[in-house]
Amino acid sequence: MTRSVPVLLAAAVAVSLVPAASAAAPAKVGIDRAHGVRFQLKARTLRVFLEPVDGAANPLLTELPGVDVDVACSGHSPTSGKKVLASALSNTWPATGNLLKVRLNRDASDKVAWCLIEHHDTGADIAYSPKMRVPKPVAAPSPAPKSSSATSPTAPVIVTAAPSPYAPSAGPTVVKR
Repeated sequence: MTRSVPVLLAAAVAVSLVPAASAAAPAKVGIDRAHGVRFQLKARTLRVFLEPVDGAANPLLTELPGVDVDVACSGHSPTSGKKVLASALSNTWPATGNLLKVRLNRDASDKVAWCLIEHHDTGADIAYSPKMRVPKPVAAPSPAPKSSSATSPTAPVIVTAAPSPYAPSAGPTVVKR
């Protein structure tokens, strides 16, 4: 069975317009304010950022480079002992920089409620984000309202012209309506 070229093109365009599910899913974000650590989870990729603490450099910037860390994320309370949904073991924190990028063993981003980062050797917690949420979208700034004096027939209007390189500036001109 042969099909015409326009029919095949239409089918190809229709398939290409369907968005991928993982591309449409927004990232979840969680913050450990006490330690200055921000977690960002999108699909299987978890990014861990070190941010300033109380306006000063994060002390973890000097403690973590070269250290092996484990990451775990789950949808249940970490104290209840429930199943960990996604994890990544023995990741070395980069020698320079404030970002660790980890690929988790599975995509559980739609179910994850918290994430934890800990020392691989000792198991001591480094940072914990108890609430991983999709941030609210930021609304575009609305246009400034027009002032009522601008429409008043007696309000003075200041008109300024771009200075000419050939003539000395005479300053602004006030025009009454």
